[in-house]
Amino acid sequence: MERLTEQAYWNSVNSGTGGPSATRIIEKTSLPHRIGRAIFGENWVLTWRSFGEFDFWQRILPRFVRNSPGQTVIEVGSAPGMHLVEFRERFGHDPYGIEYTPSGVASNRRTFVEHGLDPDHIMEGDFFSDAFQQPHQNEYDVVLSRGFIEHFTDMEKVIQSHVHILKPGGLLIVNIPNLNGLNRWMVKRFVPELLPIHNLTIMNLPVYRKLFEHPDLEQLYCAYQGGLYLTMGAADETRVPPLILMLLRRSQMILNFLQLGTGPLNTRWTSPNLLYIGRKR
Repeated sequence: MERLTEQAYWNSVNSGTGGPSATRIIEKTSLPHRIGRAIFGENWVLTWRSFGEFDFWQRILPRFVRNSPGQTVIEVGSAPGMHLVEFRERFGHDPYGIEYTPSGVASNRRTFVEHGLDPDHIMEGDFFSDAFQQPHQNEYDVVLSRGFIEHFTDMEKVIQSHVHILKPGGLLIVNIPNLNGLNRWMVKRFVPELLPIHNLTIMNLPVYRKLFEHPDLEQLYCAYQGGLYLTMGAADETRVPPLILMLLRRSQMILNFLQLGTGPLNTRWTSPNLLYIGRKR
């Protein structure tokens, strides 16, 4: 399996000393935040995590995922674990994670302990190895993969490994960052070291959709996701001039207002993510 990143990179990221992520959370501001909350209520508050996360958790997943206590969800590359915590809180699934770095495992287990979840549900190992794949065949009701597959080149094996551990009838949920258009320009300008560690060729909707043309998968959803997004390249704020950062945040605030009313405008050139949801036949 050819990887575009080294284990040392993820060890440093998960221990808090590594490079920036391709996405960031928009900060709250006082007056605009209060106005937004007065008009839109809790929905406005949630968009401040990032509009893409609000769109993912509040608008898209409830269309496909039922509240099903007793079912299981595993996240591939799960550190620091907050996706699994949220999945548990929203849908009741018993959460598991697989991490191949010691720092990622430690980070995820700390998160689970803090939220009253079983830290032993976080496994350390190589997701693609037979040692992991064989014991977990057809085991999980949901396989969640966020920002993982774009760090590899052998897409056939990557997708097959996800499908292999998914129960028949279970859901596969995979999203990746979209480093095209405005996002590509921003990342190249401010955090260029992110580009070589991503498989940019799959960040095109027709190509991305084709990755999941698997005999055992039925497509339920596949699209650009997250709406208009201006701050992809602001992952490391120290590299963005303060005036530009301020303008980006204020502009994003206006876009969030608009998208709450109209729904997200998703395009190849602006959306932060591509998202696939499918069911195993």
